[in-house]
Amino acid sequence: MSKVCLIIPCYNEASRLNTAAFENFLLTERNYAICFVDDGSDDKTVSLLQVLQTKFPGQIFLIRMDINAGKAEAIRKGVSKMYSNGRFDYLGYFDADLSTPLSVAINFVRLLQRNDQLQIIFGSRRLVKETSIKKNYLRHLVGRCFSFFINYYFTISLYDTQCGAKVFRSKIVPIVFERKFISRWLFDIEIILRLRNICGNDNTVKEIPVKEWVNKRGSKIRFIDLLRLPTEMRAIKKSMKNLE
Repeated sequence: MSKVCLIIPCYNEASRLNTAAFENFLLTERNYAICFVDDGSDDKTVSLLQVLQTKFPGQIFLIRMDINAGKAEAIRKGVSKMYSNGRFDYLGYFDADLSTPLSVAINFVRLLQRNDQLQIIFGSRRLVKETSIKKNYLRHLVGRCFSFFINYYFTISLYDTQCGAKVFRSKIVPIVFERKFISRWLFDIEIILRLRNICGNDNTVKEIPVKEWVNKRGSKIRFIDLLRLPTEMRAIKKSMKNLE
């Protein structure tokens, strides 16, 4: 049976970390593991994670970063560490608030198992039949405008690159995660572009609407991060051209 590890980046999540949801998932899915990466939290996040780890030895891993380096680097560190572990056939990452439930990963893994060409599956908050997507309307509108611009600028044909639910084959780790990401928040774009650079197309990436997603408060993105996005986009595009 395939082994799967999901990376969960955490920064000051003590007030909204649903520990029961993680426990229930691991109790039923014994071939899954979770690697929490604490990104320099200064609240009680680490204490909560340490308690979880004692309950699930061998299924929960904890990586602690001394300073806050951002979501992209926290995920990269976690993915690289779990890849070096050598136990896992598939890796992925989900947001700590579980806006998308962990159970989504099970279907993503099955899809990868059935299609050898696919390397990574992106969750999508696209509203389709039999989905429950609870969004803030203003945030949704801003997100759609952002996605349209991102797709145009990078020639990407995905509805939603920023949904916090991704699962991929562990073998792509050296290709995608060896180098640091340029952006704290647009690293999902960098993943697509790095794969495209190796494979020559985007056929290795598939977008799947998640059946459930809930907009939760407590976003860690700052106003200064938004101001940096145009500069980071240009830097990402330039870095890809240098690899061609």
